[in-house]
Amino acid sequence: QYPLFGSGEEDNRPWIGETWTLDYQTTTGQPSIMWIAIGEQMAQEPLDSIGMPGCFLGVMPYTIVMRSAPTTQGALTFGIPNHPVLIQEEFFLQGLVAWPGPNPTNLAATRVIHATVGSR
Repeated sequence: QYPLFGSGEEDNRPWIGETWTLDYQTTTGQPSIMWIAIGEQMAQEPLDSIGMPGCFLGVMPYTIVMRSAPTTQGALTFGIPNHPVLIQEEFFLQGLVAWPGPNPTNLAATRVIHATVGSR
């Protein structure tokens, strides 16, 4: 079972000026680190050449943030700036989780999350 990132629920969207919460679940049974690629474009880059056979980078990263994943499940929070220019901005996220044993890199990729910023 590879790590899960984000509920995928349609109503769990980021809103300007609010905190956005995404759930995560791993089965490593130990604390882990997650690198999250955030970008405005999707990608389909195979990661076989760096030792992750069958995994793909699904986001063209604009930035990468690192978060700790201290338990086997929990929540990641992101502050969304309170700026109207962000309304209807679409972006994508994908996590890379420290995961002992699935491949030589000891990393596993999550699915890609698509988000559209809203305003209430």
